[in-house]
Amino acid sequence: MRLTPNLITATLVFSLSACGAGETSDFVDACLASSNMQRPMCECLADKASRELSPTGVELLIAGMQSDDEKAEKLRSQLEMPELMKTGMFMVNAPSECSAQ
Repeated sequence: MRLTPNLITATLVFSLSACGAGETSDFVDACLASSNMQRPMCECLADKASRELSPTGVELLIAGMQSDDEKAEKLRSQLEMPELMKTGMFMVNAPSECSAQ
């Protein structure tokens, strides 16, 4: 079977979107469990985080919401200061941005 560029591209896009979907679902679940926010707000935050933060930054937010201090510390050590600051400010600014939508 010969793989065409379109088939390869479609496979990669599907694989990457499946990874993002799991991360988004994890974010929403953690948000619902750790806050008084409703599902639409948590979904907006998850989508916004996946667009604006690195995968490690999103994982750090999830670990924080899950009170997984050991994992959060490990992830924090992997981020450069600008990304760490951006991740740290995300939950301060993003809820009001999602509310405005």
